[in-house]
Amino acid sequence: MNYLSHYFIDHIPGNHYHNTGLLLPDVCKRWIKHFHHPPLPHPSADTQTQLYSGTVKHYAADKKFHASEFFTSHVYIFTRAVNEAGLSEQVQRKWFIAHIAFELMLDRMLVNCYPEKVDAFYESLLLVEPSELKQFLLHYGMSDSEAFFQFYRHFTGVQYIYYYTNNNKFIYSLNRIMMRVGLPAMDETDGNKLLAALLKLENDYFADAEKQVNSLRQIFT
Repeated sequence: MNYLSHYFIDHIPGNHYHNTGLLLPDVCKRWIKHFHHPPLPHPSADTQTQLYSGTVKHYAADKKFHASEFFTSHVYIFTRAVNEAGLSEQVQRKWFIAHIAFELMLDRMLVNCYPEKVDAFYESLLLVEPSELKQFLLHYGMSDSEAFFQFYRHFTGVQYIYYYTNNNKFIYSLNRIMMRVGLPAMDETDGNKLLAALLKLENDYFADAEKQVNSLRQIFT
């Protein structure tokens, strides 16, 4: 799942450290491979524990989501649409693109339907003390905290999840993810072809947002 979907499913109102932990496995990918063991005892033990509890929830949610029929059936549909979009040979790993596009489209749907959740999402991130977050990340081997916090300040400052509803910026976000995993970015022609395919999928499968949200929630009940 993508950022907002993790928050939507597992956030705890008022528990900003837990809510931030929900995002860490994704936002820290360049610096930390896995949050696989609890933090060491620390004077701020509660905040450290809550950050860790968020990461545990993240991994559990991803496991359930990727094993669900909801995920499998939609990625199949998205993969077929991407394959039939007429993209150039430069566009590689179309299954991966379909997978990521589907998860981004889920977040886009949530932004459209629950804009107040996006407000609360960023509010939680901004209410976490950077020193507490740094202490937590150092325990997991964060070697370049300056680079991470530069990225993190940009992430929390630009708040680009709001822009998922903008078609051009949606494709830009997808391109950025592709580049982070070593794939070439799509050019304008391929981007427009993919966008046309995704908008048709949105109209066909996400027009009934309440049905999709209920299906998403049922995975975790």
